[in-house]
Amino acid sequence: MDRRTRQDARVVELERAIADPERGDRARLLAQLEETREAVRSEKLGEVAEEFDHVHSVQRAQKVGSVHHIIPPERLRPYLIEAVERGMDRELAGASLPTLELTSTS
Repeated sequence: MDRRTRQDARVVELERAIADPERGDRARLLAQLEETREAVRSEKLGEVAEEFDHVHSVQRAQKVGSVHHIIPPERLRPYLIEAVERGMDRELAGASLPTLELTSTS
C-alpha cells in the first residue's frame, strides 16, 4: 500500500516541489503532502479492495475450505435456530445424568 501511495503522481510532484531549494512555501507544501498522502492512501486501499473482490468470492472461499456453507439470507434465521438446537441436542446426549445411590438402613 505504501509503495502505491509513494508512486502516485500527486505525491511524487509534491515531494519534488518540497525538495526544490528555491521554493519558499515548504511548510505549506509539507502540510499539503500529508493531506494528499492520506487521500491517496485511501484511494489505493479502495483499489486493492476492488482487486481483491475480483479475485476472491464467497464461492471461492467455500471451494478452498474457508467457508463451509453459503446460506441465502432468507434461510439464515432458520439455519441458526437449527444449529443451536443441534448443539443443544449434542450436549444433552453427551451429558451424564447423576445417579442416585439408595442405601438401606435395615
